[in-house]
Amino acid sequence: MHSQLAVVINISSGQGLSLSSDSFRDHLQTLFAIHHLEAEFYWVNLEQLTEVLNEICRRKFTTVVVGGGDGTLRTAASALSQTSITLGILPLGTFNHFSRTLGIPLILDEAVKVIAKGARILVDVAEVNGYTFINNASVGIYVRAVRLREMLRRRLGLPKMPAMVYALLAVLWRLPRLDLRLASLPTGFQSVRVPFVFIGNNPYTSKPLPLVRENGLAQGCLSVLFTPGVSRKSLIMMATKAFLRPIQQDPAFEERHVQELIIRSAKRRLYVALDGEVIALRSPLVFRTRPQALQVIGAEFHS
Repeated sequence: MHSQLAVVINISSGQGLSLSSDSFRDHLQTLFAIHHLEAEFYWVNLEQLTEVLNEICRRKFTTVVVGGGDGTLRTAASALSQTSITLGILPLGTFNHFSRTLGIPLILDEAVKVIAKGARILVDVAEVNGYTFINNASVGIYVRAVRLREMLRRRLGLPKMPAMVYALLAVLWRLPRLDLRLASLPTGFQSVRVPFVFIGNNPYTSKPLPLVRENGLAQGCLSVLFTPGVSRKSLIMMATKAFLRPIQQDPAFEERHVQELIIRSAKRRLYVALDGEVIALRSPLVFRTRPQALQVIGAEFHS
């Protein structure tokens, strides 16, 4: 009879090489043993992740602990949402936005302690055209910057952060705009010409950058942010001021809280960033919230 707990580590996550080492494997298994957590461990790369998670879902595990960054957790949420399986989290990525929102410590042994306590909560996930996301999605300038960043990394071998800074500056200088029709807003529909549309899984708190969701992940709505008619200079000024004051206070921003958003475009396909990963989807884009679709182990004060 196998354990009720599976641990899946994406060794190609943000911390990369250390996650595939024997010393890390021994250390993690020791931490679980210290907390009397009997588990089956799986060490996978990104290409194997979905297949392994689907296989685990077919077996009688009650909890699956997943180690990786936001992209890894997005894949896990897609597999586990609306099942009876609970998701535990080991934040092993670069930014770990989802883990931070749930109050999960970024120190490994502290994160294992949270799993051992087992405080289970239900949280929302969101989707667009059947693709799950846990933090946010966007179209427009961020998507173009990510695509340019990856091209620079492939062709010039630049590190991720310098490549992203260069890509953002290049995209902001050109400031391409999208002609979109936003539907299912409280006003019915709105035709806009915008550099981006940002869709959050639950509202982001009205505080300076970085954006956080202090009110948790169970409010049952999407937060939609966009800036119609903004100039390049105004957008750069807004981005600079966002480190000092909430972006929602800028009159150029419009924010809506909705359960569904439809983005229509004359283009047959639109590139969309889902938790930082860019994919091409057929237009129209249909965003929906899926309230309390995922059970997770979070910090006790986030229940």
